[in-house]
Amino acid sequence: MGGFCHIFKQSRFAFLYSRSDGLDLRVAVYYSRSMINVAGGVEFCEIPMLSDAGAEDLARGVHSLRAHWIPRAGALPFFTLGAAAYLDGPLGGEVYRHRREAGNGVLQGNFAELYSELSHILSETLGMPVEWHPAAALPGFHIYQMHRAFYGRGGSIHLDLQYDHVNWGIVGDPDFGSVISFTLPVVLPAAGGGLRWWEGIDPDVWTAVSKPERQRMIREAPLHYLPYRVGTLVVHSGQIVHQIAPGQMLESNEERVTLQGHGIRVGDRVVCYW
Repeated sequence: MGGFCHIFKQSRFAFLYSRSDGLDLRVAVYYSRSMINVAGGVEFCEIPMLSDAGAEDLARGVHSLRAHWIPRAGALPFFTLGAAAYLDGPLGGEVYRHRREAGNGVLQGNFAELYSELSHILSETLGMPVEWHPAAALPGFHIYQMHRAFYGRGGSIHLDLQYDHVNWGIVGDPDFGSVISFTLPVVLPAAGGGLRWWEGIDPDVWTAVSKPERQRMIREAPLHYLPYRVGTLVVHSGQIVHQIAPGQMLESNEERVTLQGHGIRVGDRVVCYW
């Protein structure tokens, strides 16, 4: 079965493209519901996944597990629900292992239906089976709450290279040129939220140069913005230089909650993690 997204041109995820008449009904339905945003030769596949009511229910579920949120920025109100390789991996394998074992139990125990639907949608989108990495964290939640320190500031400018902190030997031979990242917005501030990314920056060059050279590349590259919509899953290659768009939370009760994850092609399947 083929997926309905086009090729992510900055990765070798060539199997993403198929629009043959042989698509089954379920894929055809997803295709009719999806949008493909294209700018600068980079494509973002957007798939409606949650209704407004479903997103509100999920947000309540995340808040009900407040005791399991992990503070990520000292006294600032940035948390994750679940382990994250990019945050916990650099602290050492045991830290990531402990947090992902604890977090996976909480996440699977409370959101099993969500993960089932997510894996199905990703599988239909990509055109091959999707599974969760058995020794890595499940996709988890970013939670940003109102604080003046976040106003007008974006996240770190980066490529998604979290796979460096994950053990791939137990799942097969990964193709590090065929990767995806995905985000499901659950709660957004009234002013919105989204992804900023820079066009035309070679990921191999980015990883090889100094910080001043990266800053020069950012100044000179065309800048794009992809607005998020609550309940709509966004899938892209992750191999574009990008950041969480600067926040504009103004009210004391506003927040930004997103489900985050990544995947790598391993043989004839995609193995996902966070």
